[in-house]
Amino acid sequence: RIRRDYASKEVVYLVGEHDDQTDNQHLDCSQAAMLQGHNRVDRCLAYRDHLVDLYGALPVSHAFEVVPGLGHEGPRILRSPAGLRWIFDVSKAAREARRASV
Repeated sequence: RIRRDYASKEVVYLVGEHDDQTDNQHLDCSQAAMLQGHNRVDRCLAYRDHLVDLYGALPVSHAFEVVPGLGHEGPRILRSPAGLRWIFDVSKAAREARRASV
């Protein structure tokens, strides 16, 4: 039931294109974490692939977007054109069009 409910939720994953540092003191570098990917971009994309494996396809209500030109900068990602589109463009047609392009 948890998996079904999660797949039905609208979820957007945004990661900065340059969030690829491997020497950041806040990046988990344990063996388990490194198996998920060497940086946050790799881990985000690996999670997307995991969801595809789990559900057979990415749930239609989930979207991943790599935000160009930014690193691990949450506030700037949310204020980026991509972040603002996902936050404020709430029309269903626009959301579906963005998902198709991601």
